[in-house]
Amino acid sequence: MPHSPRVSYCVLLTLCLVGFVLRYPRSEHEFGVDSFVWHGMVTSLNFHHSALWVLNPLSYLGLYPLSQPSGSVFLLSGMSQTAAIPAEPAILVLDFAVAALGTLGAFLLGREFSSNPTVALLVAAVLSLTPEFIGSLMWQVPTRILFTAMIPYLLWVMIRFTRAPSIRAALLLAVVLALMMSFHRLAILMALVALALLLTQTCRPTKYFLARSCGRPNRFRRDDCPGGCSQGVLFRGYRIGGHR
Repeated sequence: MPHSPRVSYCVLLTLCLVGFVLRYPRSEHEFGVDSFVWHGMVTSLNFHHSALWVLNPLSYLGLYPLSQPSGSVFLLSGMSQTAAIPAEPAILVLDFAVAALGTLGAFLLGREFSSNPTVALLVAAVLSLTPEFIGSLMWQVPTRILFTAMIPYLLWVMIRFTRAPSIRAALLLAVVLALMMSFHRLAILMALVALALLLTQTCRPTKYFLARSCGRPNRFRRDDCPGGCSQGVLFRGYRIGGHR
């Protein structure tokens, strides 16, 4: 049954509010294991105004020995200094923001799978209310889960690029991948998938080989391979992102 965009907006807002309620602090301070390590790095960055642990440009992405992806640390430091709040409440604010980001991304990706808004809302509800996604954003520094929340946007860009290859879509894909790599090393695997997609869409020998192998031109429909692969990667990504 068709409904107006206002209904979709209300349902999305409700999903975000439900997520906020489920993540409402039940303790006086943050909790977790790695979260306190990241909190200390944020405090160091705010105090020294320099990332002392970045010994090489690759250290920012965690690709240098004895380094970790530092995107979450810089993001939290920027939030705390801009809003003039301590790092601990900044972590809580970021958790809420990432929860909303994941919900909206799931809805956006769901719209690519189906033109029916109900399907997109169902995808957003299922993915945003999974125990892993909720538990990983309960007042602790988001690292893997922030990478996970961006997977729908990466898949959305990849599907868009499949339909209409363009420099703009390729640049957007590179930006999303760069952001994901600053949050977790698993983004390297996603970069390999994106590279394979770029090759299949831009390299003529590859397209010719796929056309000969599949018996048809390499054109994808809304319900074809990208949609099915995206669903599998998305659900698997949420599982990995919430795993500890």
